[in-house]
Formats: sequence, C-alpha cells, structure tokens
Amino acid sequence: MVTATETQTPIRCYELEHKVVEQLSYLRSLGPHEATRQIREAPPAEYLPEALVLLAREYLGRGQPDAGWGLLKLLAARVSRRVKKVTSRMLAGASDRAGFYDDLLGDLMVAWASMEAANEFWAVRFNLTFQRAVTSACKRERTRICASLDDRLPGDAGTVGERMAAREPVSIVDTVVGKQALAALPENHRMAFVLSRLNQLTELEIAVALGVTDRTVRNYLRAAEEGLARWIAGDTRIPT
Repeated sequence: MVTATETQTPIRCYELEHKVVEQLSYLRSLGPHEATRQIREAPPAEYLPEALVLLAREYLGRGQPDAGWGLLKLLAARVSRRVKKVTSRMLAGASDRAGFYDDLLGDLMVAWASMEAANEFWAVRFNLTFQRAVTSACKRERTRICASLDDRLPGDAGTVGERMAAREPVSIVDTVVGKQALAALPENHRMAFVLSRLNQLTELEIAVALGVTDRTVRNYLRAAEEGLARWIAGDTRIPT
C-alpha cells in the first residue's frame, strides 16, 4: 500500500490527518475515473477537501490533467456557495464586478494545483487556508471599489477616506430638493442620499464608503426620502 509520505505532493513539514491518509489510500486504489465518480456521487461532507487537493495534485503530477483539473472543478463547485457567502458579507453585498466570483474560484483552483511551498497548507488545513485566501481577495476587491468610488466623486471632494475621516459636510447642489431639507437629515442618511442621487454610486459603493451593509444603505435612502417628503409637506421635524 502506498503511504502518505510516498505521494508526489510537497507535504513535508506537516502531518496529515489520519482520515485524509485513509481516504487517499482508498481513492488511489480506484483509479481516476472511478474515484471521481464516487466523489461526485457521495455527500459533499464525506470526502475531506484536503484529500481531494492531494489526489488532484497527484493526478496532475502523473500527467493526468483531465482527472486532476476535473477533481479541482468539482471541489470549486462545492465551495462556491461558501465563497459567495463570505464575499457578500465582507463586501457589504455582492460584488458589482462581472466575473469576480469566477475569477476568485479560478485563483483558488490554481492554488490547489500548485506544488509551491506557499500553497502547501491547502492540503493540511483547507478551511483555514480557504478563509485566509477569500479574505485576501475581498480586501483587494474592496480597495478596487473604493478607488472606483473616489474616481467618481467631484475633483475637489477628496477621497472617500479623507471625507469620512474629516466628517466634512456634503456640498448640496441646487437641483436637490432644498439645502435646508437635506441639512436637516441625519448625517448618514444625507451622505447616502447625496452619493446615490448626485454621484450616481451603487448601494455597494455607498456601503463601502460608510462602512455599513447594503441593506443599511437601503434603509438610509428610504428614511432620507421619507424625511424629504415630510419637509416638502411642511413638517420640518425630521427625526434623527
């Protein structure tokens, strides 16, 4: 029987879990086609992701790319819901960039297939490494969103970070329903309204700027519209 130390993976510094070793031994005995079939038909939790990463790397190392990448695509499909859940929470809503999730899953597959030492931990502590990788991707996407938001603000407004740090009052143009009405709104409601109606920012971009969720932004916008409607009707007592 082939032992874990005889695999073609770069695992040298860490001891594999006993269950991973057992699953690898069993799946190796089946051959690529039958192993993939059983993994696909089994409940997602039956085979540990560490075992799937190691097995896919073995296939790729033996010159069986169809089997290796096929297994990694199967693993990517299984974690795709987790990817969307984590990124949606960290980005205060789904990313507005077309292909963000596909790109992220593609990057994960490349890391799973890599024999480099930097990617060694995927085959030892998959869930921990998954969380770190997705968190890093979200930070890059958040930076992109903020940069995009800064580019779309008026030239003399400063960056989002600078404006939020200084808590500067928002400049209101005459086309909005009265400076006094907007000035009477709570600051976050006013900021959300101006960024949405004047600067044409998406709810996600506003959420990133204000450090809240997209649902909170929708609540801010609804409250701002209700407050302005009351002002127009003659009630100047806009609640805070």
